[in-house]
Amino acid sequence: MISAESSQPWQSSHPWQLEVLPTPSGFPTLVADGIYVHSSRDPRREAEKIALTVKGSGPIFLFGFGLGYLTEEVALRYPERTLIVLESQGSIFTLAQKNRDLNPLLERENVHFFVAIDPDRIIPLLDELFGEVPRTPVQRLYNRLLYEKDSPWYRSVEEAINLWFTKSSVNEATLKRFGKRWVRNLSANLPSIRDFPGILGLQGLFQGIPALVVAAGPTLDELLPLLPDLALRCVVIAVDTALRALLRRGVKPDFVVVVDPQFWNFKHLDRCPAGKSFLITESAVYPPVFRHSFRRTFLGSSFFPLGRFIENRLEIKGELGAGGSVATTAWDFARLLGSNPILLGALDLSFPGLKTHFRGALFEERAHEQSNRFLPAETQSVRALRDAAPFWAADMEGEPVLTDKRMTVYAAWFQNRFAQYPGLSTLRLSPHSLAIPGSHYRSPQDFLSLPVRRSEIDAILDHIDRTVALSIGNPEIQKERAQPFNRALDALLDGLRESESLAWNTQGRLEEAILRLERPGAAKGEYVQALLADLDRSDQAIRESSVKEVVAFLFPHLSEEDDETQNAETPTETEALLHHLRYALHLYRELYGNVKYHLDTLLKFERFNSKN
Repeated sequence: MISAESSQPWQSSHPWQLEVLPTPSGFPTLVADGIYVHSSRDPRREAEKIALTVKGSGPIFLFGFGLGYLTEEVALRYPERTLIVLESQGSIFTLAQKNRDLNPLLERENVHFFVAIDPDRIIPLLDELFGEVPRTPVQRLYNRLLYEKDSPWYRSVEEAINLWFTKSSVNEATLKRFGKRWVRNLSANLPSIRDFPGILGLQGLFQGIPALVVAAGPTLDELLPLLPDLALRCVVIAVDTALRALLRRGVKPDFVVVVDPQFWNFKHLDRCPAGKSFLITESAVYPPVFRHSFRRTFLGSSFFPLGRFIENRLEIKGELGAGGSVATTAWDFARLLGSNPILLGALDLSFPGLKTHFRGALFEERAHEQSNRFLPAETQSVRALRDAAPFWAADMEGEPVLTDKRMTVYAAWFQNRFAQYPGLSTLRLSPHSLAIPGSHYRSPQDFLSLPVRRSEIDAILDHIDRTVALSIGNPEIQKERAQPFNRALDALLDGLRESESLAWNTQGRLEEAILRLERPGAAKGEYVQALLADLDRSDQAIRESSVKEVVAFLFPHLSEEDDETQNAETPTETEALLHHLRYALHLYRELYGNVKYHLDTLLKFERFNSKN
């Protein structure tokens, strides 16, 4: 059980007049400002009726606790499900504890109370509680009186919950779109895990030195004239989409962060000589990134199971956060360096002045290249804004600015990370950027009075370069690293071959069993028992496989609702068994296809890499 109450609890616009009154049923009820929160006759019976409407198997969010009758009833009827209780008034929660015995409810580990908390803390708390967004459908139950009486709080909390769930749909859509691309890139780039050092060797090297993270939002136009002076005072970390603009201004960033797997993102590096910059990337980027001219290359730990399989047997590179945008990774890298404060430039997450990009961005150049009298560049820009389905939100000064759902997901990631590192100061350099709790606006001119530290920064960079040359850059050390890398690759291929064979054989066994059991009068008995025992052994072998995370990566999300047995109306024993076997066959076909894709792709690039 989590009781989350902030040090500065939420305060409603006016104090509530609360009263606990007896009822004919013997169970007390609650009255708020003269209005009954629960039934005036039998609040427990009322809760029982509402609890009967609960469906599904996912978490349940209860908006408004009152005296806790509904929470008790739902926890009693669905003991295996996670309950999140949201109550805006700490006084109501305290009153419930005084008038009712809530100890059995409070002792339940899967019932969590968020009482009078700042709505901005909801997303970090849910991340802490669940880790990943639950894939099973959730249900929401409302005490309408409490919700409407304190609607600003409840609506803010519900908006935060909606945003948290949006992350799941965005992640699933991203996996569906780029999953196979990531596997292809990783298969081509696996030698990079052997050949390049990890970012852990950079941890804390810039302790106390300010970092300037330069993103590629529309306000980059306003920041560019100040960059040469800011670069004298800060470690400069550029995202790939901003690199061209910095080089044109004569600023050579110390680090360039690249994490996108696509060809078009790689084009941001085209004709951008970066021989003075260190590349910070991960092993699933578009492969030609590793052939681009950088001073040195450092890898963060892979975001994906295929890369982690090799890293875990060779070298842990160092975790970097991934919030869907390269800017999230760049901020996390600045944190790893030990820099404080971190200045975020052009991280707008909005459309200030209805602008979608800075002048000279790759998008603008492509729009001009493709422009014609029927589709001018201006039309393309307007469409980009319109198709984002923008809506109004507050900027850093509380003024309205257009943003979209995708950018609010990135903002939620930043908000969560800011909350995790309260001692780290993150300062935004434009007042027109989307407001993110935990960050503050400062004019970039304010930092021109900081002491010049460029020589100190360059000395640290030179030390990094020499250290790499003497360690992983040494040919003898590279030979030593080749042995564990080859063993890890062999273990990966062997595990995938075993899984492929298992999935193929189990698939054939299921097809044969389904055909046999569909025949009228087919004998069952011992045959079915042996079949189910075989299935259990296959399932157990998959669960114990060393490559289970790898083969699960592209596996489609299949919830319990996908199982046809959920929709069958009183099936016979044979029908229920056939439903189960068909569902299992579907799973093993998906598994086989997934394993085969990994194997074919890896073997293709293994042959290519062995020739080069």
